[in-house]
Amino acid sequence: MFALILRVLTVVLTILQTGALVILSTAIFVVILPIMLVLTIAILFTAFFNSRRSNRRMEELLADRRIYVLFLTESENPFLTCNAKDLAVTGAVIVVSPYWLSPKGLCRGKFYSTLRQEYPNVYLVRRYYFFNLRKHVLIHKEVAYLY
Repeated sequence: MFALILRVLTVVLTILQTGALVILSTAIFVVILPIMLVLTIAILFTAFFNSRRSNRRMEELLADRRIYVLFLTESENPFLTCNAKDLAVTGAVIVVSPYWLSPKGLCRGKFYSTLRQEYPNVYLVRRYYFFNLRKHVLIHKEVAYLY
C-alpha cells in the first residue's frame, strides 16, 4: 500500500511540476521575448540610420592610410590585441566584432551600435555594419584582410 501511495504521489507531483513549468515558460515567452525583440530591432534601426554618419567618419579617418581588417573571435585573444596595436603604427586597423549586442571588444568599453575606437588607429565595428563599410568605404581602398 505504501509503494502504491508513493507512486501516485510521484505521478501527481510530476504533473504539477510540468504544469508549473509550462506556465512559467509561457509567461517568459509572452513577456520577455517581445521586449527583447523590440530592443533588438531598435538597435538595428539605430545602426542603420547611424551607418551613413559612421561611413563619413571612417572615410576621413582612413584617408591615405594602409588598412588592415582583423576578425575578433569570441574567446579573449591577447595576441590579437597586440597585433592590432602593432599594425596601427603603420596604418589603420578595423577589428570586426563577432557579437551582435555585447560591448566586448579588445578592451572594456561602452555599448556601441556601429563602431568604436579601441586604441589610436584601432576601430571596432559590428559585423552587420562591416558589410556596409566594405561596400561604401573600403571598396575604394587597398585593404589587407587578416584572419
